[in-house]
Amino acid sequence: MLGAIGLAPPGREQQLQTEAERLLVLLRLAREEAILTAREMAVGFHAEGYRFYRYRDGQWRPLTARPFKPRQLAPDLRLELRRLEVDESPVELPYRDGPQDDRQLPRLYFLPGGEITPFRLTLRLENGDQPKVIEGGSGTSVKLLE
Repeated sequence: MLGAIGLAPPGREQQLQTEAERLLVLLRLAREEAILTAREMAVGFHAEGYRFYRYRDGQWRPLTARPFKPRQLAPDLRLELRRLEVDESPVELPYRDGPQDDRQLPRLYFLPGGEITPFRLTLRLENGDQPKVIEGGSGTSVKLLE
């Protein structure tokens, strides 16, 4: 019986926590990558997930290799983005199966000097009441709020 419990899939709350921690690490890594390579990085969000970009040869190029490969969220996870330099209202996130292309994805930017677009990201389960919030901004690190 204990073996069966150990093999059971993690609870939805644990999956939410895991996804929030993964996104936090990737955002921190993108910031460090921008600093170390002296090249701008960005992350674009859509309703089902996110993808990373690097500025090269005068244009934003999507990254496809680990660790910056495109990420798809579980169907019952919801993502809310607020870009704090504009205002505190949520940014409308397009659906990837629509006619949107990557240039229209709302983005956060990571500059070689360590600056970050001020933001607040909220991840929550569709019917959950305990969201995970990640926040970052110019001259600060990216952190998970408790």
